[in-house]
Amino acid sequence: MGGLPDHSRMSSHSPAIALLAAGLLFAASASSSAEEVEIHKSGKPWGSADAYRVGEDFYLPAKTAARLYGGQLYWYAVRGEVRISFRGRQLVLTKDSTSALVDGRSAALKLPMIVRAGNAFIPIDFLCAKEFSAIVGVDSRFDAGVRRLVVDARSTVGPVRWFSYPESTRVVLELDERHRFQTVERGQSGLDLSVPNGTLDGPRRVDVSDGVVEYFQLEQESKLARLTLKAGPASSGYKIMELRNPHRVVIDFTRSRDMILEEKNRR
Repeated sequence: MGGLPDHSRMSSHSPAIALLAAGLLFAASASSSAEEVEIHKSGKPWGSADAYRVGEDFYLPAKTAARLYGGQLYWYAVRGEVRISFRGRQLVLTKDSTSALVDGRSAALKLPMIVRAGNAFIPIDFLCAKEFSAIVGVDSRFDAGVRRLVVDARSTVGPVRWFSYPESTRVVLELDERHRFQTVERGQSGLDLSVPNGTLDGPRRVDVSDGVVEYFQLEQESKLARLTLKAGPASSGYKIMELRNPHRVVIDFTRSRDMILEEKNRR
């Protein structure tokens, strides 16, 4: 009848509740933590990053990922969305979503992007996926045992080869399937072939010096790969073909008829 409520039963359970809460807190702290990840890029130490670990999975701060892979980061905290632009190609990730937009195409994620303390973290598993590699032009490998992320440039342009024939000299440049190319004439005997977003293993120059082609040179620039060709005095022009399986550009420099006849007479 009336009176104050009996708190004896409630108080008897309070130690158990407190222990349960403490156990849950300990389990949460044990399953997630800040971890330092060592990063190597192109065979050299790049630095380290304060990654986030959840169980056996590691996440890299979106800021660090953008800087590491040469992207421009846009973080929309209110809607939990990250956009990173890589030379015009966009990656879009959304908090807790298991899909991403990679250069306009949907890609499934094994792990979603997470947000901690107002900062976005990208799963390192995705940074090592082929979909991500395709837009950044590098391959990534992660060794969780030693907490090391290795980033290596992946060549999408090259190799370049040449063949000298009695009537022509052929230069062949291999390309990744997704690449397109542009050509510009330089003066009376020069030709530039550029590949936007193309990446090389390294530069190469070959002095052909067969009269038809003086030299060709393959170089890496900030947003493209460039093949420069210089025709020789015996060249009467060139023809460009794009072939598939494998994807390649073929440039045939024709030897002038006068030079062909002159060489025949010498024999």
